[in-house]
Amino acid sequence: MHPDRRRPRLGYLLAAVAAAFFGINGSVVRAAFERGVDAAPLSQFRVTVAFALLAITLALVAPRRLRIARADVGRLAWLGIAGVAIVQFSYFLAVERLPISVALTIQFTGPMLVLLWLRIAHKRRLRPSLYGAVALSVVGSALVVEIYDAGGLDGLGVLFALVAAVTLAVYFVGFE
Repeated sequence: MHPDRRRPRLGYLLAAVAAAFFGINGSVVRAAFERGVDAAPLSQFRVTVAFALLAITLALVAPRRLRIARADVGRLAWLGIAGVAIVQFSYFLAVERLPISVALTIQFTGPMLVLLWLRIAHKRRLRPSLYGAVALSVVGSALVVEIYDAGGLDGLGVLFALVAAVTLAVYFVGFE
């Protein structure tokens, strides 16, 4: 974007709205589960609504961005499936079986997986402070949600949360 077209206030507003939606997501999901909604249709609904809102916004604001090069179709399909749909679905399955705070804490080990991916697969030398920062944020999150008092954790729920962490890392790496 051209520097003259930057709008920091709009950026801050959009970030605040996104954070608010993120913050209420877990509670809305839990309420839907309590009313008998299954994870699959809930995740499909969420992804479909997000896609529709994004497509409408782009069509109105920047229609050129809706054009996709043929060479990018496979990569975008992979990111849509692994980096969006499976993240949502596995997170919702985890939340069905675990407290939301525990599921999110496990899912948010995704950034650490990205660092490991960069180090192992790409042989990048990363500053130790990056590992420390991610580790501290995961430990801090675990302490805030009192994961040490989570009771007996459902093994399948933990597995779903780990799948969410891995696919979240795929999302981060794929959109790098």
